[in-house]
Amino acid sequence: MNGVEIKGLKEIGEQFDDAAERFPEIRRAEIERAGDDLLHAVRGYIGGTGKVQSWQEKYIGSKGGYAAVRPMIKGDVDEVGYYGRSFVNIAKYSYIGITTAVDQGHKTRTGTTYKEAKNGKKVKRATYAKKFVEGKHMYSKSQKDAETIAKKVRDNLEREGKNLLR
Repeated sequence: MNGVEIKGLKEIGEQFDDAAERFPEIRRAEIERAGDDLLHAVRGYIGGTGKVQSWQEKYIGSKGGYAAVRPMIKGDVDEVGYYGRSFVNIAKYSYIGITTAVDQGHKTRTGTTYKEAKNGKKVKRATYAKKFVEGKHMYSKSQKDAETIAKKVRDNLEREGKNLLR
């Protein structure tokens, strides 16, 4: 009786099982490195004294599948208290507004004027100058860096995947 014998099938199956088990931790480590590189790129486009740079943070997805750079949130999520004269949920108070103004540009304020309201009382109003501060566009400028970093991650993961299956 003729037959075909396949040797090594069990070993290949074990290699695949081992690779499937180890790949998520390898991917997460690569994504962590990519997040660090992206954070460095964004901070490089901000420039300045380092204050706004220090407000940026790396964020890694819960399953380790992506990295992002975003402004930090001050305080704990459940923390509430007074900010200035207002009672606020501190989790909502973050550096997002300031970072957005630096990124996209903003008007400048020259001072305050008083205008008379309909009820006859004087009301304080902010006066804005005609000057507009151009934004740094650090997030959009770092997009090309992000694409380069993503290609590097893909190449590294491809290489590591091949190494796992040897």
